[in-house]
Amino acid sequence: MATDQGTLAGMLARAKMVLDNADSSDEIKKMMKPYGYDEQRLKEGRELLKKVQSLQHEKENEYGRQYQATQALAQARDQANKVYMRLVKIARVALKDNMAAMMKLGLFSSRKASYSGWLAQAKLFYGNLLTDDAAMATMARFGVSGDALKEGQALLDKVEHAYSEQKKEMSEAQQATADRDQAIDALNDWLSDFIAIARIALEERPQLLEQLGVKA
Repeated sequence: MATDQGTLAGMLARAKMVLDNADSSDEIKKMMKPYGYDEQRLKEGRELLKKVQSLQHEKENEYGRQYQATQALAQARDQANKVYMRLVKIARVALKDNMAAMMKLGLFSSRKASYSGWLAQAKLFYGNLLTDDAAMATMARFGVSGDALKEGQALLDKVEHAYSEQKKEMSEAQQATADRDQAIDALNDWLSDFIAIARIALEERPQLLEQLGVKA
């Protein structure tokens, strides 16, 4: 189920009001008891309410962590891409007469925008360049050392780690939402049954129904 913040807040407030008023009225408890709503049954409703509140808090925390992970990924990719693109530009100048190296490093292709495409191109560039001694020697003449290339390659590892973290947090946030929604359904079912029975049990006492927020 999908529950926006306003709807959820209203539903929880109503559930709390019903439970609080039922708890505080000996008359309501006395008249509901013959229909199965004894102290234990009311406790079940309170526990369901607490569960929804707890899971809603957990959901908010999970989405906060997902947002942080998304920001971390964006920062890691931005840092890696700046280094990578600077090296690509240098390589296109340094290796312009080495067609084989240009092809092997994917320098004739436009840079892909998607994460998977970008990562594949960057890995190809670093991996093939670092294993081509001749191309490495040429790059060194333009101020690019092997260590600089390895540092750039290491930045890709950081991006992949950040990506994995983001996916994990997304999965946990989705699960937290599903758990919360399941708890909401359970609370709504309990509340719906309670109100339906209250209409029967308190039919002759409309003022007690009003205490539960139920119109006679």
